[in-house]
Amino acid sequence: IDVFYYYYPKRLGQVLFVDAPFVFQPMWQLVKPLLKQYASLVRFCDVETVRKEYFTKETVPPDFRN
Repeated sequence: IDVFYYYYPKRLGQVLFVDAPFVFQPMWQLVKPLLKQYASLVRFCDVETVRKEYFTKETVPPDFRN
């Protein structure tokens, strides 16, 4: 993570876990303190949220279409 953060600044703006299984949430709570400032880059969301917030109708990937 440090490599992306220092050598490629502003390239890693957010890490999305889309429809992650429920086991990732407790694991994330354990890992989160180890990542310190990078933890704020992580977001858990569902496909619908990604579809609405990150794509337009023309740019939505086939896997995210209804």
